[in-house]
Amino acid sequence: MRPDEAEQDALPRQGPVRPEVVLSGLARALVLLEATENVRSFALPYPSEAQWALDRVVMLSLLAEEDPPLGLADLLVWARTRPLEEWPAGVVPGYESGTETLLDPRSGRPTDLCHEWAWHAPGAPEDLHHLVLREARKRCSGLGDSTAFLAFHTLLVRRPVLTAAELYDVTGDLLLEPLWSLLTEIYQPASDLHVRAGAYAVCERCGILLTPLDGDLWWCERAGCPGDVGRVLERDQTGRPFQLQRPLRQFVTGPGVIETALRNMLVTSMPGVNVDPHLDPVGDLPGLSVTFPDGGDRWDVRVRDWAQPHLLAAALPEEAWTGHPDTTFWVVPDRRIEAREDYVRAFRAASPGRTGPALMSTGELMRRIAERVDGMRRGALDAGP
Repeated sequence: MRPDEAEQDALPRQGPVRPEVVLSGLARALVLLEATENVRSFALPYPSEAQWALDRVVMLSLLAEEDPPLGLADLLVWARTRPLEEWPAGVVPGYESGTETLLDPRSGRPTDLCHEWAWHAPGAPEDLHHLVLREARKRCSGLGDSTAFLAFHTLLVRRPVLTAAELYDVTGDLLLEPLWSLLTEIYQPASDLHVRAGAYAVCERCGILLTPLDGDLWWCERAGCPGDVGRVLERDQTGRPFQLQRPLRQFVTGPGVIETALRNMLVTSMPGVNVDPHLDPVGDLPGLSVTFPDGGDRWDVRVRDWAQPHLLAAALPEEAWTGHPDTTFWVVPDRRIEAREDYVRAFRAASPGRTGPALMSTGELMRRIAERVDGMRRGALDAGP
């Protein structure tokens, strides 16, 4: 979708532009440039989205009396080397902070933060993962239970990369029959950006394709992932693999991997605590239902993985703020809060006047569940035989 056509109100060609709009337009331009996989895109005339972003960054740099980027190549260097808090005033909203860049310094590819700004800032077009999950729920709703949709979600989490033979098998699975045509749309042939010496490497932790770097190293697009190599797919044996589109990898596979790890930790470390996936009536992704041996209250856990807490808060539907703060929780991985100490405070600042589910790290959730279990056991001991 072209910002200068589809977002006329959000991306005006003349006059002052809000920093959120500039940054969102810039992020979308970087994402679209990556998708071209063609260095000729960096020659004049620039793609319209990139020209729009460059013009406004230059203008705002001059207004701030700072040296502007000299062209698109220089703008890409900025995106790769400058944390957003170091950009000229007017380009970046005042609440953006931290050391993350829009392009990864090692691979030069868009970061999680870049994709969040591209598709979830005010005025941005609706992201693919919302459209896909909504369509999948719609197709599965006539079956009378959540089995098919949960199986679809599990597939996207555990198998974001499929060989041609595996995709053929999946699109013959009767449980997923309502979704066969959708699966062939969202699994796309892998880019040559992922191939090295005729082979593709799959991340051992995330299950997505790694990007080769110099020196036989590999890079995983998931923030904080070491990028260890799991299975290797030889192109002359398996053909070109298929991979979920990036928004689905980021906003479905990523949180799902964290959710799976969280569930496994709870099951192994806290016997008697039941953890089951369930269809969350709020939002598109399933959640976790945590129940305790004493049969008391049920906790609803909703896992997300966002670099920018303001955008996370803004992306949540109004209904997301329902639920008691003692039993309903939004959970993000520990590394997000370690990277940004004000993460929880910034999340709340982006939703003034709202109460409801608390936001915490996975470690904090584990601590609260452990306290709940310990309290239950102490109560049982105090009650006696």
